[in-house]
Amino acid sequence: MSQITKFTNMGLLLLAGLLFMAGCGSSTPNSKASSGANTEGQHAANWLPAGHMVAAQEDQSACTECHGSNYDGGISGVSCTTCHLGGAMSIHPTSWGAGIGIDLNHAAYAASNGTGACANAFCHGTDLGGVVGSGPACVSAACHQKGSPLIYTGCTSCHGNPPDGSSPPNRNGSHAVHNAFSGGANVCDTCHSGAGTNTVNHNNGVVDVAFLSVFNAKSGTAVYNGDGTCTKVSCHGGQQTLAWLTGTIDVNTQCTSCHVYGTAPATPEYNSYYSGQHDYHVNTRQWQSECWRCHDTTKLADVHFVSLNTTTLGGQAYLTLQSYLTYTKGAVTGTGTCNAICHPGVRNW
Repeated sequence: MSQITKFTNMGLLLLAGLLFMAGCGSSTPNSKASSGANTEGQHAANWLPAGHMVAAQEDQSACTECHGSNYDGGISGVSCTTCHLGGAMSIHPTSWGAGIGIDLNHAAYAASNGTGACANAFCHGTDLGGVVGSGPACVSAACHQKGSPLIYTGCTSCHGNPPDGSSPPNRNGSHAVHNAFSGGANVCDTCHSGAGTNTVNHNNGVVDVAFLSVFNAKSGTAVYNGDGTCTKVSCHGGQQTLAWLTGTIDVNTQCTSCHVYGTAPATPEYNSYYSGQHDYHVNTRQWQSECWRCHDTTKLADVHFVSLNTTTLGGQAYLTLQSYLTYTKGAVTGTGTCNAICHPGVRNW
């Protein structure tokens, strides 16, 4: 081999090496566009918290060049899971379910792991005060107060008022119906006494139902059953209710779902009926499910559900009678006269 050939080959090798080094040591316009990196291999100033999300959604694979194929750090030494607790494309732990919204599991996570991962400058802020374009404030009038652990301050941070969704912790069920009753609106403690704000049972993922004692029926202590029904609740005459999530009662026609016939003075429940001619009309004439024959359910609505925390009717019973009965109130409760079309002449009640 001639001396000229040797020098030529060495020059070609040297040139190839320089070209190779240039290719590895500089960013192409295309690589900068996909990764958001500047000429020094660092991300742009507005990269966090929102900038990287846009780039990752366009081409997540571009992140692997520096952060590694499994996003555990790679040559950058920065793991994506420092912030993305559920994986590179999931902000919260996978146990929280789909989406990034509030879930009961965030309380369990914080109880087990603390809030260190949440108190990130690019997530919820180092003081948990929230970050624009990223995580909302944990410390706010609607959610938590500062403390260890954080303290709940508002029901509506997780629930509607009343709950109006399709999944816990904001599941509608029969909340709207009960909340609409006069005297029962926004009284969570009626059925969740001891399981409300700032109690240890609030965020354990279990629906804790505990009735105030004033709602106990004569038959015993009000209880919530595992099948979604309740029993021994004074409002329901101690009888087992329909299922909370799916059951419905027509208060115009299904009076006996809550009311049962009793015998004075030892009536089975507070709302049992027995005065006057109830025995004749209900048992002899077999009108158990036809209370509307004598009681106007439109009038009844004004006195029926007014004072749920008492064992007495919200108004006088005779005021609920149909006008065609032409009932005249007697001097003593339970007395009076009817001059109804269903029987001739005036009849004593």
